[in-house]
Amino acid sequence: MKTLLARVRAWLHHDDPLVGGLNLVAGVIVGNQPFYPFYVLWAVGWAGWPAFAAWAVMPLFAATPAIARASALWGRIWFCLIATGNTVLTTKLLGPASGVELFHFACIAVGALFFRASERVVMLVMAGLPLALAWLLRDAYGAPVAALTAEQSADLFTLHAVSVGTLLIFLGIVVSNVMSQAGVREGRS
Repeated sequence: MKTLLARVRAWLHHDDPLVGGLNLVAGVIVGNQPFYPFYVLWAVGWAGWPAFAAWAVMPLFAATPAIARASALWGRIWFCLIATGNTVLTTKLLGPASGVELFHFACIAVGALFFRASERVVMLVMAGLPLALAWLLRDAYGAPVAALTAEQSADLFTLHAVSVGTLLIFLGIVVSNVMSQAGVREGRS
């Protein structure tokens, strides 16, 4: 087990704490993505079977650390694009009423938090893309692949709202750790 943990840490490691932090976020998503369809099935039964398509995106998240080793900037851009694309895909699968679009907020947060002041234009694009897509695609998805009742969609909405809230808290923890590693002094109150 220690060997596996050491390999995962090595896979996620990056000398740049900001990139290492985002690699950690990617690793947590990769670790959770296999279970996502089962959460959906638990919430709504077999009507949620399209959620298994989320497994197809998992290798793309898993590629984030490798891309970041080649280019720290492109690794972060990659993650933002994959996360936003995953949100759009899953919204088509489960429908806007399922609340999966709430993950756009997490995508906005990643785009806003994981780029430096010198990368402001890229940050605005990466944070603005999920915002724009949420607005532009809201009524353009058509019928979802999953045939969910209003009650099932409401159950998924709750599941997704809690998941996004938890993810946003985790992003805050990661960014505060990055700030500490970067030597940002904590003020005393």
